[in-house]
Amino acid sequence: MPTIRRPMLHPMIRTISLLFLLLLPGLGLAQTYAALEEPDSSGIYKIRLSPALRSAMRGNLHFLRILDSKDKEVPYVRVKPEPARLVRTSLPFVRYKTDSSSSYRVERPSNAEWGSIILKIASNDLVKSYTVSGSDDGEEWFGMTGKLTLAGMRSADGFVKKEIEFPSNPFRFIRIEFDDRKLLPVFVQSIETHEYPKGARELVRLEGVSQSSEEDLQRKKTVIHLSFPEPQVVNRIGFDVTAPALYRRQLRLSVPGVVVRRGNRTEGKKEIAAFALSSDGSDEFGIPELFTNKLTIEIANDDNPPLAIAGISLYQDQLSVAADLKKGEQYRLAVDTLYSVPRYDLAYFGGAVKPGAPELKAGEPLIAGKDKSADSDFGWLNRKEFMWACIVFGILVIGYLARNLLRDLDKKP
Repeated sequence: MPTIRRPMLHPMIRTISLLFLLLLPGLGLAQTYAALEEPDSSGIYKIRLSPALRSAMRGNLHFLRILDSKDKEVPYVRVKPEPARLVRTSLPFVRYKTDSSSSYRVERPSNAEWGSIILKIASNDLVKSYTVSGSDDGEEWFGMTGKLTLAGMRSADGFVKKEIEFPSNPFRFIRIEFDDRKLLPVFVQSIETHEYPKGARELVRLEGVSQSSEEDLQRKKTVIHLSFPEPQVVNRIGFDVTAPALYRRQLRLSVPGVVVRRGNRTEGKKEIAAFALSSDGSDEFGIPELFTNKLTIEIANDDNPPLAIAGISLYQDQLSVAADLKKGEQYRLAVDTLYSVPRYDLAYFGGAVKPGAPELKAGEPLIAGKDKSADSDFGWLNRKEFMWACIVFGILVIGYLARNLLRDLDKKP
């Protein structure tokens, strides 16, 4: 009976395996922690999350946990902004009718921050398709949405309110156009909007923003680049324009993105907002929430001299959570991108967080196991590039080992 010979690892394979085992600890992503102040009494506390914490969370609240001294999870709930701060405003509108459509046009006050308008529609059983477009002069219109539909418009009260959403835009006029070719028009009694008054929202100004600019003389544009050391959540942008005295410029805001053309994916930019910066309007604008470390602003100058901009400020909405904490207990915030979505009973009781609830401050985020004294000599061990190099190296080693193992197994005894 022939003896079965076990495949022997090549000395080089053993060496590579040893190196892989030595580098294996570098593959684990360390958790980020922030200590909490000790509660003075037991009860519901509000905890404000700093920009540094939200950066560690990658802009995702699901990666956050509150741990007690025994590392047990403490349920939390997101604190929502007070709805009383939203101001509803009735909007005058003009209705236009053709044989195939009916449209409703509203004029937006200079740089008012609208992300939607609300139509009060007479109760009906119809399903109506519509589009939203914008114009700066009321003559030439530009599309903002594709064909959308409104349904579920029956109400016992005789009227129903429907919210029409659209992208951030620089237009003075907004038009909602209904398709009436197959169904009779709907009756719109009134149009209103709701927005936050300036200064009503809790905002956190982002620090450490680097800025550079260049003039594109061929396209008659000013291009401004903003960047952060680490990606941040951005909800708002403000400009400090010092000259000229009178101006109105169209701005476009974009972030790095992947562009697909004819099946080819290339690095490019993705436009996320457009607005008009005017001397007689607001100098701050709300934008769709971003999580990025780079922003590009293009200002169309036409035949005007470039704007003199003393500074650009970026803000994020204040994000807070609330938890039921015990007096004398030690708590900390833990952030880990491997956490899944938590399911807490407290999520059903957001109303339990009353205005004026006591607050606890969180300390500066720290990476577990990181020794600050060793940053100068071994700080490269914590760099993302090194982590990815370890991962790629590990994959190559595993592939090499598997190939050689299969080759030895295929050999006849």
